[in-house]
Amino acid sequence: MARRKVSKKYVSPAGNEILVQKAFFERLRIALEKLIGTGYFEKIPKTTLLKCYNVRYPTVKIVVDHTIIVDEKERKKYKEDFNNRLKTFQLKTMTGESISYASFLTEVLLLIQVFNFLPENEYKKETDIKALLKPYFEGEWYNRNVSEVYSNLNFYNYEYFDFYKGSVQFILSELRTIKPGGSNVLQLCRVPHQLASEEIDHAIRPISRLGYLPPNGTDWNKLALISAEQLGLENFETHEKLPIYIQHHALRRYQERSLSSMGLAFIHLGHILVFAQNHTTVVRNSHILLAYYAGRHKIGYFVVTHHLDKWIVRTFLLLTNEGTPEGEKLKELTAINKIDAQYLKIDTMEAFINYDIEGNEKLFAIFKEAGCASLFEYAKFFDRTNKQIKNADFISKYLSIAGDQDEY
Repeated sequence: MARRKVSKKYVSPAGNEILVQKAFFERLRIALEKLIGTGYFEKIPKTTLLKCYNVRYPTVKIVVDHTIIVDEKERKKYKEDFNNRLKTFQLKTMTGESISYASFLTEVLLLIQVFNFLPENEYKKETDIKALLKPYFEGEWYNRNVSEVYSNLNFYNYEYFDFYKGSVQFILSELRTIKPGGSNVLQLCRVPHQLASEEIDHAIRPISRLGYLPPNGTDWNKLALISAEQLGLENFETHEKLPIYIQHHALRRYQERSLSSMGLAFIHLGHILVFAQNHTTVVRNSHILLAYYAGRHKIGYFVVTHHLDKWIVRTFLLLTNEGTPEGEKLKELTAINKIDAQYLKIDTMEAFINYDIEGNEKLFAIFKEAGCASLFEYAKFFDRTNKQIKNADFISKYLSIAGDQDEY
């Protein structure tokens, strides 16, 4: 027997409006309590709540153009993932409570902005609430968290980086954080790179200029100019600051060895080169090793060479790779060679993520003595929840064998 189809109960437009109002007031109550504590929302007059309702901020939405993400299923997944991030990513209020990005960009922002400009003597408790909310719109909390939201959401756009087509950014101009009365609709756009070509090792190679692309910007705010002194070179042929470019090859090597996005490295390295005055470098005869950090953790070096009127980033070396001070020290301690490192996968982050090297006291001590301890901190950035971490005895035994064989 066929099941009867359950019909939806009819709700009049007026009734639906009441339901929408109730849901909004509940979200507003939760947001206010997380900002300043309990006992204040109930004292706000209904007339003021209705004013808030009438100027409520629209839900944040994303528009994904087919020119950015071609595949329809992938576009759909991007939207779903974006909406999930809005709901699950959290930031802290001054009371120590957590609020979602979705709430921050709507109800929280509404409370901060509306109560900041609410007329004096709107109601008796207005002064108390305004005073408690004041640090949110006058202190550094607001700007810091807006910047964090932009950066953290943009992080997932690095996956769509294309060396030749450009970097993918949000168009944030319609967010209420930027535009009063904005639609709260974000769009994706592709920011073109400044491409050029250079003869390197008797072949013409594509290169792209490095610079600063703000998380909320759609063009290059500032391009990097670097002097020889900043790279640790003394008595160089020129003191002039020169533009710095990067090869596609360098970004590919970064991704292969660090297991992180080449788009992230491109943006992050450009940011560092624009704003940092001093850089940690190792000067060699034909090139410079420019130390690269993930947060506070040194993970390797970008190899930089001089070419007439510019600097070019040629490749990326993980700390354990041949050609780095740490790699040379590791070779001295273990007699390991390039083939050994590739076999053990310690030439990339793969071994440090998949093996419990820290649990092997002697093995960990070797990497630590070589100056590679920061790779273990970097490995913690990766989600290893569903990974089966392997015993590192295999690596330890192999290195002992390699050392014994090389002694004869």
